[in-house]
Amino acid sequence: MLCSKQEKCSNEIKFKLEQEEIEEQEIEKMIILLSEENFINDERYAKSFAHDKLKFNKWGKIKIQHHLRQKGIPDTYISNALEKIDSTEYRQILMAEMAKKYKLLRSSDKYESKSRLMRFGQSRGFETELIFKIIDELLQISE
Repeated sequence: MLCSKQEKCSNEIKFKLEQEEIEEQEIEKMIILLSEENFINDERYAKSFAHDKLKFNKWGKIKIQHHLRQKGIPDTYISNALEKIDSTEYRQILMAEMAKKYKLLRSSDKYESKSRLMRFGQSRGFETELIFKIIDELLQISE
């Protein structure tokens, strides 16, 4: 029932079954069966997670990668999921979020604005190099 409502990874299912105090051997059998029947698929889960977190939560690749690793998703699946992210859409999302944040800043000091925007972008899990490019574009537009 749990797998049919929303995408779950094998570790989430394992954790849930452990809470129900089911024996380890039985848990492994259940996970194998669910994987064979394609109810759980860690690769599909990684792609879905990456897509949703970018689109709805406006997370960057670094934050997405970190959370997928915490869930025990293999690095190859994580890499594949991150490669599927459209770079144009990714950049547009960061630009829109940074523009919103820039409008809220009340500092007239350019250096302070840059550092606040930098921290904001990093907290969202975006790459430093891309953040710098977006900040430079935003500051050029506002001049």
